[in-house]
Amino acid sequence: MSPAVPNGTASSSQTPQYVPKITLYQEIDVQRASKMPILETISLSQYQFLSQLDISLPDAEGIRTVGQTVLDTRLLKADDLSQAQLADSLKKLKGWQFSYTLSKDGEVLKMMAGPADAPVAGKVAPKGTEGFIVTSVMDEAGWKELAQISFYVPDEQASGNKRHLRQMTHDFGPLGSFTGETSFVRKGMQQGLLRIDYAHKLEYRAPAKGAAIAGSPISVSGADLRPDIAGGSIWYDQKTKRVRQAEDHFHVKGEIATNIAPLGIEEQQAMTVKLTDVNPWSK
Repeated sequence: MSPAVPNGTASSSQTPQYVPKITLYQEIDVQRASKMPILETISLSQYQFLSQLDISLPDAEGIRTVGQTVLDTRLLKADDLSQAQLADSLKKLKGWQFSYTLSKDGEVLKMMAGPADAPVAGKVAPKGTEGFIVTSVMDEAGWKELAQISFYVPDEQASGNKRHLRQMTHDFGPLGSFTGETSFVRKGMQQGLLRIDYAHKLEYRAPAKGAAIAGSPISVSGADLRPDIAGGSIWYDQKTKRVRQAEDHFHVKGEIATNIAPLGIEEQQAMTVKLTDVNPWSK
């Protein structure tokens, strides 16, 4: 793709001031199942994001800048309890613009103005029982992790099942955070693409005492969350030198101590990321 020439006409002695770039489209599909014992219900949802990624060519050190715009969102499935909150959160994300810089191997070095989507609680009353449901469609840490999956670059010199390690942190605000490392392992070729499996080895850190959940009188005094499954797979095109698709799976369960009552929690999440040259939603 040829870089765009800026408005105006430059004289023959001037160098055009533009940043060469390519444009890709990132489609994300999220499916979630959350068990809420206190409300005796299971929350099921599926929604999608479509973003435009404007990527600069790498500089002398291989560093690239990505400008991301959330073009559109879709709510495909939601239970009655969470539908209104999810629809509102997805609507607010349309048009969001943010940027980040990438190292030569696709690690996010700096993220600027990512969408802020902290967990929000809303009142519900299933079967006449009053309570709160907490939703979050995608927080800033989630966008960062998806960027690192989308732009992952395997070590061309590596061979066999040698592991590549990265440090990671995911902050859930009032619900605490996970810290640890991610290991990547090559799994060979599948239908012309290099498959790379990854796994997160995580340690949970409880939130600060008294952390509040927006939209509710609930404050968190402690928590213990345990991820049973945390990892996924990346399919990398060695000809075009970029990721075509990735799948991420996360299953966590545990208990959150609040000022009202202990809250049991269990959530399963599956995300699929696809990168294309043309807008897949324009058909």
